[in-house]
Amino acid sequence: MIPNFYASYGLLYLSFQWDDAEDCVLLDEGAPGAVVEQLASFIDDALRQERAVLVFSVQGIGRCVAVVAAYLMHTYGWGLPKAMALLRLKQPDARLNRGFVRQLHGLDLRLQRKRAEAAPHDPVLARKRLEDWDPSYLDADERESVEDERLLVNSFLNSQPPEEQQNPPPGPLHPP
Repeated sequence: MIPNFYASYGLLYLSFQWDDAEDCVLLDEGAPGAVVEQLASFIDDALRQERAVLVFSVQGIGRCVAVVAAYLMHTYGWGLPKAMALLRLKQPDARLNRGFVRQLHGLDLRLQRKRAEAAPHDPVLARKRLEDWDPSYLDADERESVEDERLLVNSFLNSQPPEEQQNPPPGPLHPP
């Protein structure tokens, strides 16, 4: 565990004794689980106070990536593939071990079930939030975090190459 060197300067820490091992339990099995609720509460409280949040682990490619993925899924209703697409953009060398991926997949399924039970009236919106990068679903959203989500979605979209670069036409420079 990394020592909390800067606590005396007012930095707040939320630390966990997690190993980067496939059998290490990061996310408990509740729906969504006490750990995810604790993580989200800590991050949200800091953001409401306009404080910066740094999520880190020793190598910065496994545990911290899993934590941020869980936060995105919990807070914004994103599915695991959408959360990981953004995180791979921000941390291209992210490498989650199989155990962490399994736990995030389980969290994704539990959160989807919980949302479907809580708001069965709009499955189309829930599906768009879960997997779609088109920000139009945010226009009618009244949640407190909608502007943060809009910033994340637009950051992802602005990082993507133009359509013609994604699918170059076949030709001498771009063989099929």
